[in-house]
Amino acid sequence: FFCRQRIMSNLLSIFGYDSEYGKGECLVYGKEFWPEASPYFPTIAYNALIYIPLFSIWRLFFERMIDGQAIKYAQGQIIKGNNSSFEDNKKKYKESYWKTITNSILMFYGFYALYYKSPQFWDPSLLFESWPQNMGLTELIYYRLAIGYHGHRAIYSMFWEKKRVDYLAYVLHHWVTVLLIVSSWCVGLTQFGVIVLGLHDSADVFLSSSKTCSYNHYRIGVILSFSLFTISWVLCRLTLYPLKVIYPVLQYKSKYDCHPLYWLFVILLSILLILHVYWGKHIVGYLYYMITKPSSNNVMHDPRSGSDTEDNDNNNNKTISNGHNAHHHSKKEQ
Repeated sequence: FFCRQRIMSNLLSIFGYDSEYGKGECLVYGKEFWPEASPYFPTIAYNALIYIPLFSIWRLFFERMIDGQAIKYAQGQIIKGNNSSFEDNKKKYKESYWKTITNSILMFYGFYALYYKSPQFWDPSLLFESWPQNMGLTELIYYRLAIGYHGHRAIYSMFWEKKRVDYLAYVLHHWVTVLLIVSSWCVGLTQFGVIVLGLHDSADVFLSSSKTCSYNHYRIGVILSFSLFTISWVLCRLTLYPLKVIYPVLQYKSKYDCHPLYWLFVILLSILLILHVYWGKHIVGYLYYMITKPSSNNVMHDPRSGSDTEDNDNNNNKTISNGHNAHHHSKKEQ
């Protein structure tokens, strides 16, 4: 252990790292994250190997259940002259429906874990009182669900999902999320992880539900869901996330920054915030477009797919395409 510490200190000293920095104040001074935090990496790998396949199986099962509805929708799009193929229309219908149900489960459990079981959310200073952070049953269940869902999405987005306008940002977001889940679990910072996950889950529900409503020609549902999505995005990802995560991490940095891995977390958390801002301006712009141009489309448009998500006529498609950059996919759905 001490040999590894000396080697690490010698290597980092080349870049100006002071091995004595933080002595007496930093919670992790003289400690090594991997062997001293709980649980250990094999436990995480074991859970990933169980829950990622479980979410994949759940998706296959659910999509098979709604196959008839998806076929009916896809046939309707072909009849109306939609440029997308039958399989593409069928696939996106199933995808949005599955995400709506699955993200709803994650959102409600996240609300429970965050607002009822996490005093650290209300008082972020509690995150910096001890290390490793306690991982109770509530956090463990949330992490298992998170690694299953986000692991499935990260893999699926690379190999099976259609390439979208924001494909690189989309894939980056998923893999940064997965890396944060695994690394925070590895090094005993799971209370941080619960807050980050809880603040991210709600927006995805409303985005998926707005698409599902659009596929079923329920315009009021589209506007309501997308409005809630925008509110959730601005409140949770652009306001509470910086206030409850980014700011405390910098304010109390002396509690952790004596260890080099601290800065890896800062970088990953900052990448998420940058992506939130990048997508946020498009989301707000598209909501404004939907409200001020109610006659221009009957459904929500997703420019990531390179085509309309619904059955607008050619003139409406042109109007929407011109407004696409005003909203960019309504973003990135997680």
